[in-house]
Amino acid sequence: MRFIPAVFALSAFTLAACASNSSPDSDHAAVSGDATSETELACSKTVVPSNLPANLCDTPAANDLTLEEWLDTTKCDAVVGQGAGAPEICVRIGRNVNIQRFIPLSPGGPYQARAIAVVATNDMTVDGPVSVAAFESNDGSMFYDESGPGAPDPRGAGGSAGGGGHVTAGGGSNGGPAYGSDTAIPLVGGSRGGSTYIGVPGGTGGGGGGAVQLVACHRLTVTANATIDAGGGGGQAGGFGTPPELSGGAGGGGGSGGTILLEAARMNIKGALGANGGGGGGGGGSSSPPTGICDSGGPGTRGTVTTSPASGGSPAGGGGGGQGGTGTSPPAAGSPSQCDLSRPAGPGGGGGAVGRIRLNVLAGTQPDIAGAVFSPGPSIGTVATH
Repeated sequence: MRFIPAVFALSAFTLAACASNSSPDSDHAAVSGDATSETELACSKTVVPSNLPANLCDTPAANDLTLEEWLDTTKCDAVVGQGAGAPEICVRIGRNVNIQRFIPLSPGGPYQARAIAVVATNDMTVDGPVSVAAFESNDGSMFYDESGPGAPDPRGAGGSAGGGGHVTAGGGSNGGPAYGSDTAIPLVGGSRGGSTYIGVPGGTGGGGGGAVQLVACHRLTVTANATIDAGGGGGQAGGFGTPPELSGGAGGGGGSGGTILLEAARMNIKGALGANGGGGGGGGGSSSPPTGICDSGGPGTRGTVTTSPASGGSPAGGGGGGQGGTGTSPPAAGSPSQCDLSRPAGPGGGGGAVGRIRLNVLAGTQPDIAGAVFSPGPSIGTVATH
């Protein structure tokens, strides 16, 4: 772990706040309907973030931080190792943090191997799109995260590709296993869907959604303009086969949703958060008399920030892909070929499983989430303090 530790148990900023009478418009204004002011809470309790060094909130950062575009994961204020096969966490730190938009960028290669944490030693406002969702090229080869175990490779298994697992197993008999914890400790992303080479080269599995942790040592606000997206990618369609040599390829499995972890002394969320799984790819078709040409299927769609499941790829040639998982719907298996039974087209890939959303606030309080949209629904816990 590479990190410069804080040296004060209680920051000079907090001590100053304790010594003064903060007005309702200050950084530590009293919370409406709560008899305890945030100043009093800050004086008695210091937030201890999950997965990160315990003293991050003890000393205020020197400067504010605004994020407006790409977040370069090779240029971090700290890099925290989690061990046990979990990814490193790239940490960005500011005093007051204003997030207008950010998407992780890994300039050294197509894969985003690190989870992301942004820490505000005072307040954080998210007022635009934050995405660690799977980002794929036309052939499905690029994605942000693959820190989950992934779905098995079904080559030689005689079946279609399964979806990546996360909160549940991925769709299909070859779906990846469930893993992780509701506490989001350690901080891990989604899993890649299975890729397959049945018949002609089959579809590539969709990438897993990434993992993001947002920490406000005092107040975290997610406005109605904001979205936080950790959706999994859609599986690619199986290729087209030309008999007598080849039958259509099977569709790739959808990637599973990643993880969104929010922690703060006080939390107000009005935006939309999603960690849905991607849909499986449709199976490829084949050409064979007397039925003629069976078209290739389509790719699955990626998980989005809605409560609707991602669609599986169309079954125009082979089998249709399974829908991705959401907070209310499990991922589905792909369907078998509906084309020429004498020369089977490829089956569809399974959908990816849903990921996790976790909200941690001070003991005895609840986050204000009225009007927010979540898929899956969040689990709510207590942020540690000292």
